[in-house]
Amino acid sequence: MENVTCKVSGKQVAQADARKGEEIQDQLFELIREDHPDFTKDSFISIAQLTLYRKKYLASLVTAEFGD
Repeated sequence: MENVTCKVSGKQVAQADARKGEEIQDQLFELIREDHPDFTKDSFISIAQLTLYRKKYLASLVTAEFGD
């Protein structure tokens, strides 16, 4: 199985356990780019890191809707 480097953590992960930037929803992609400006549509992010960004994105939606 081929490994890829997670652009966020810098760690090697199995390609099956990662997603390419082009596969990620635009709003989530932009959230990742806020912390990692070098993240591109060709970059990989591990599913573990992507899950953290999904939680961060959902929290921002809830905050925008209901406030702190």
